[in-house]
Amino acid sequence: MKERIKKIFSSSNADAFIIVNGSHPSLDPNFFYASGILSGVFEHSMIIAQKAGKATLLTSRLEEDIARKETSLDVQVFESKETKEAAIRSLLSGTKAVGLSGSFISYRDFNRLSKIINVKMKDMTAAFAHARSIKDPREIKSITAACRISAKAAEEFPGYLKEGVTEREMAAKLAELQYAFGATSIAFPPIVAFGENASRPHHTASLRKLKKNEFVLIDFGAEYMRYASDLSRTFVFGRASETMKSMYMAVKEAQDAAMDIIREGKNGRDADREARRIIDRNFKGKFIHSLGHEVGLEIHDGGVLGPNGSFPLKKNMVVTNEPGVYIPQIGGVRIEDTVLVGKGRPKILTASSTDLQEI
Repeated sequence: MKERIKKIFSSSNADAFIIVNGSHPSLDPNFFYASGILSGVFEHSMIIAQKAGKATLLTSRLEEDIARKETSLDVQVFESKETKEAAIRSLLSGTKAVGLSGSFISYRDFNRLSKIINVKMKDMTAAFAHARSIKDPREIKSITAACRISAKAAEEFPGYLKEGVTEREMAAKLAELQYAFGATSIAFPPIVAFGENASRPHHTASLRKLKKNEFVLIDFGAEYMRYASDLSRTFVFGRASETMKSMYMAVKEAQDAAMDIIREGKNGRDADREARRIIDRNFKGKFIHSLGHEVGLEIHDGGVLGPNGSFPLKKNMVVTNEPGVYIPQIGGVRIEDTVLVGKGRPKILTASSTDLQEI
């Protein structure tokens, strides 16, 4: 994990950094990135790393066994609040500027830390994001496994659709399928949207029952060893109208065109622009979100492929490609894949059928 520590420091001028892990579910993904630990919870544990090279994980007896087995960092076990605070002071002795994982440390933990050490603190959110953006082989392996699980669930899902089933029942089925295929967790609560509900990109599954001749939109992801996948598919239960077919074909064409741009040396903004250009030919203004985002320890792991900000694409980034069309009275279509950026067309990690399926 020393290479990861070096990556974090490479874009910061802090003398040291400290990651204060919270309590479930507000855990800091940077803690697990820097330590490389794949199991356990490590509530209220810490990592203190010096730019000079030493990195220490402070934890309780509860997680000692996992820590000593799964990380190459030095491990110190604290027995009490007092021994923990003494260890923090000792490890940061002589330090002038300490970086923090600003997006995840709570106000309460920040205040507690401020009372323990009297040094300048600075936000290192950008440095952590930069380090995590390019995935190493171990990370790619876990993300690939998560994506295979979700892709298999997407292929199985249509077989469970029947008239009268509820969105909530089918969301539970998506979770069940992913666990059955090997997920260690789910990345987020599955979105299942029937008919007009599919026009809401972040719809929450309800008791709405499935009817004939309407869209079924699903958006879900697995976690495998802490790393996530993200996948969306849209089906038609029954027969698709000409408008529904046109919506689907526009999204499919847009996603395919964006795939040609998502590669090393290109910009995510240009991929978004091309997908939007295609959709706007027949459904102007109906693509209402960005084309994609990075994926990793978090489902939204950093940068965004959107119309407004520059996002240079680099080899071994993992991003989504998810154009959509949303019409409130009819529903919506979204086709999303998680892909690995390379020199040419990206590798689709969530490979499963994107053809229009009438169930």
